[in-house]
Amino acid sequence: MTGPGRPVGPASTGLANRMMIRLLTSRWHRPWSRWFCVIDYRGRRSGRRYRTPTQYGERPDGAVLILAGGHEHKTWWRNFTGDGHELRLILRGSTVRGRATAHRGDMDPTTTERLLGDLATARPRLARFLPSTVDACVVLVRPR
Repeated sequence: MTGPGRPVGPASTGLANRMMIRLLTSRWHRPWSRWFCVIDYRGRRSGRRYRTPTQYGERPDGAVLILAGGHEHKTWWRNFTGDGHELRLILRGSTVRGRATAHRGDMDPTTTERLLGDLATARPRLARFLPSTVDACVVLVRPR
């Protein structure tokens, strides 16, 4: 059972993610694909394929920004640290290939602050929920 301050269990999160992935990869992806995309990548060490639905924002130059909310409890973004890693995005019903790099506020505050500003510009309604720079992890995807 979940309640205030309790995390959602893996079973319910997994079910919600599978339903969202199915919806976003179907022909009925609208209107959800205006706010959500699916990241599709292979684990750096395991080589396993992963698909995760997430919110996104787009910059005018075509780069996609993904906030790894609660990144201290999640691991998917770690595949994109350092020089980054290849991935595919299912974005508004189309597949886009790109290279993603993760930027953490405690490691790279200047870049992370700029990316949070870009995300706030792209998604004004999301701006008030963005974490402070030190607590943030933003994944920048540059399409190929």
